Amino acid sequence: MLEGSNRSFFINEPWQEYVKLNRMADRVDNEGVSMASAPGPSLPPGKDFRSQQGVALLMLMIIMTMAGTALVLHTLPTESLRWNRNKVSLEVLKKVKEALIIYAATNDTRPGELPCPDLDFDQDADGPGYGDNNGSVCATDTGPTLYVGRLPWEDLGLNERDVKDVQGEVVWYALAMEFSLSEPTINSSTEADDMGEDIVAVIFSPGAGVAELDQFRVTDDDLLDWSNYLEYISVGDTIEGAVTYPLEAEEEFNDLWLTISRDEILTAVEKRVLKSAKVCLAQFAADNSGKYPWAAPVANGDNNGVCGTYFGRLPLDTLNVDDVADCAAATPDSPAMDSGWATRSECTDLLSGGWIHDNAWQDLLFFQLTAGFDPGTAVTGCGMNCLKINSGSTDYQAVVILAGEELDDTSPEQDRSVLGATIVIENYLEDNNLTASTTLNFDFTKIFTDTFNDRVACLDGTDDATEAEFCPGE
Repeated sequence: MLEGSNRSFFINEPWQEYVKLNRMADRVDNEGVSMASAPGPSLPPGKDFRSQQGVALLMLMIIMTMAGTALVLHTLPTESLRWNRNKVSLEVLKKVKEALIIYAATNDTRPGELPCPDLDFDQDADGPGYGDNNGSVCATDTGPTLYVGRLPWEDLGLNERDVKDVQGEVVWYALAMEFSLSEPTINSSTEADDMGEDIVAVIFSPGAGVAELDQFRVTDDDLLDWSNYLEYISVGDTIEGAVTYPLEAEEEFNDLWLTISRDEILTAVEKRVLKSAKVCLAQFAADNSGKYPWAAPVANGDNNGVCGTYFGRLPLDTLNVDDVADCAAATPDSPAMDSGWATRSECTDLLSGGWIHDNAWQDLLFFQLTAGFDPGTAVTGCGMNCLKINSGSTDYQAVVILAGEELDDTSPEQDRSVLGATIVIENYLEDNNLTASTTLNFDFTKIFTDTFNDRVACLDGTDDATEAEFCPGE
């Protein structure tokens, strides 16, 4: 479009303007000839036919120059046009990406899960039998589980106009199996291997059909076949249905795409988990005169609290609140404290049947309480045993740590897949958090690195169920 114009004169109608200008030239030339042969008044003094013909030729040259200029102007903005089209489609892809991340992060059943693709163009996700998105896997077709289809925009709460690119196509969508309902659990240890580079989903705006790749979009079956729209996508022939896509464009590749990374999905989910754990513990302490339960020893590899354990996993399966003075006794004397979590609604998601527990997040939640706020007859305060963050001056009564994804660059490398991995703290935490149970100093940062990704929440006795800050003042 020309600068300052509301109408693309040369871009939208170049052939019409070219025809119009040539007709004008023909008319002028014909009128010049007819003036020489038609009867009527004689030519003005000093004028003859040749001078008139010269004027006509001059006008023709001007008009043809204008027509040529129009054609040149038509060819110049080709790249600009392509960029403008891509820009419109890219905005659609950005909106879709945001909707998918919100869907995963706010999913009440299993945060982190993305919807299955739409395989029959009915606007919603398809499970077994098509149209059923409540099954245990995404839809199947002749064996492999399919993870490539149209975007299920109704499930995302979007309108059709929100999901159509500049060509009027509903965008396409490829999903990693590990972040679909086919995966039994989704947590910080879940890896996205199928697409590589920690990509969990790709959203596509397809270009025009590529004849060399036999892409046709004529029949109903054509319109449902991703291979008629997307280039160089491959779907594995196993039940996992591994999806791969090109990281670098090939010659015939004309799709525009955006990726969604594992971190973009799980960052918000990890914060939900950590906040739930902090709020639950804070409410427990508020209901029990400021005292916290015992932790579950890491060496036991479970979530059962043991008397006298100040650091370990969050004791979500079995709570132990035996008096600290009686931990060594054969029959400890339990103080007047709650012996279960279930009476607090703030803890529901963390217990069996809740999404945090059922997705094995409890394996990744660690907990440290300090002497003086442990189970007993009275709260004495922590004195010199208060917990610190980054060697700061603020005193804390307890700290919750959520382990991030396993890291390859730590020494030793973290590996949670081997037998007995759950009893090795080095497979979960990094830096000072490995020894914080003795130093009482924890690392907290908002910027992760290749060797540190622990999330930390602090409790200072003033926290309540609405507390949003993980470590106030840090």
